[in-house]
Amino acid sequence: MATKLQQVPLVSANGSTQPPLPGGWALAIVNAIFTFAPGLAKDYDVSLSRSTKGRTKQGEPLTENTYEAIEKILVSIARDLFPCVFRVSPSAEKYVKEYLNLWTGAAAFGPSWTKAIGFAPAPTSVIARALVRDLVLRLCYLESCERRLRQETFSKWELSLLNHHSLLHVYRDLIAKQTRTRRRTLLMLAYKMRINEKSLRRFKTGKAAPTMFQLSHLKPLDENLRLIAGLGFIGQLLKKVSLLDRSLQEEILRVAATFLPGHRWSLESYIGEIFGLNKNGNPYGKTCDFEAYFAHCDNILLHPGASAALPKLPTALWRCHLYALTFACKLDLAHAYFQFSEDDNDQNLEQFLLQAETESTGCPYHWMEKLRHQSTVLPFVEGTAPVGS
Repeated sequence: MATKLQQVPLVSANGSTQPPLPGGWALAIVNAIFTFAPGLAKDYDVSLSRSTKGRTKQGEPLTENTYEAIEKILVSIARDLFPCVFRVSPSAEKYVKEYLNLWTGAAAFGPSWTKAIGFAPAPTSVIARALVRDLVLRLCYLESCERRLRQETFSKWELSLLNHHSLLHVYRDLIAKQTRTRRRTLLMLAYKMRINEKSLRRFKTGKAAPTMFQLSHLKPLDENLRLIAGLGFIGQLLKKVSLLDRSLQEEILRVAATFLPGHRWSLESYIGEIFGLNKNGNPYGKTCDFEAYFAHCDNILLHPGASAALPKLPTALWRCHLYALTFACKLDLAHAYFQFSEDDNDQNLEQFLLQAETESTGCPYHWMEKLRHQSTVLPFVEGTAPVGS
């Protein structure tokens, strides 16, 4: 008999249902990719029954086999999107799976931990924003590593895309430049993109988002499609999980603008140290460049170059996300989300994290110590009497 995998339901502040963890969130990512780039769907089979999709939507248990099938598709897609990373790193598949596995535990135990120290945990909807932020950092990290392994950099045009305040402004700017510099009317541009003028105007008003094919006609001919395709996918995912909020979009663009060039540059001069046993069984340690370090054991999970990018991230919340990502501290971060976040924003959480950094003269991980000082009982104990708030 197949084992069942319990899911953690997520509901937005506006009451709309979000994909639960773990199966529903994995499926939401797959669906966002297929909606954005339907050509990919031809290479993968997501033949889930209507009853399975219904259970996923309601957050009911899934069979282990069903979840593993969805997870397998995610790994395959990541292998296609980041071929050099998967070719070089022996643990790239593990890295993709880790995203959902760690957050599943964080979402399940975070409320219990928060309740155990005397606080009323926020709704599980707050974790949806955490999932998006973590996914964005993972994609930025993988893209930076992929570019380094290909010996490619980010162009000025690519980085200029990240200076906008929202994805809507990105699309508007791309359309304006196409009509201005190439002297095309909206009708001519729409014809080239195989849509009508009305659909093109919907991109400019934020009522619709372009597909990868359509974005390819909005970028300059000699520019790379990878970064703009990544932004298009994020837009589709935010829409599917009811988080199409402009403030969150601005966060994502700002973080990508600081992380990508800085991290990519740090990999050029990266020096790592790997350890092992020689033929005689004696331990050894030696320094190496990024590629050798990345190819050794599970070093993809250690996020080479992350320490250089961490202090440059624009907010305390994102710095804590990168720290938690690097050291797999998802449960601590989930605890903080459940204790301080609200249905529609993370302002209280940001204030708490920033205060922790300020008190420690900028230490990006002091928030964990400050958080733990408030706990005088063991976590995970249901029914423990509150100890004060």
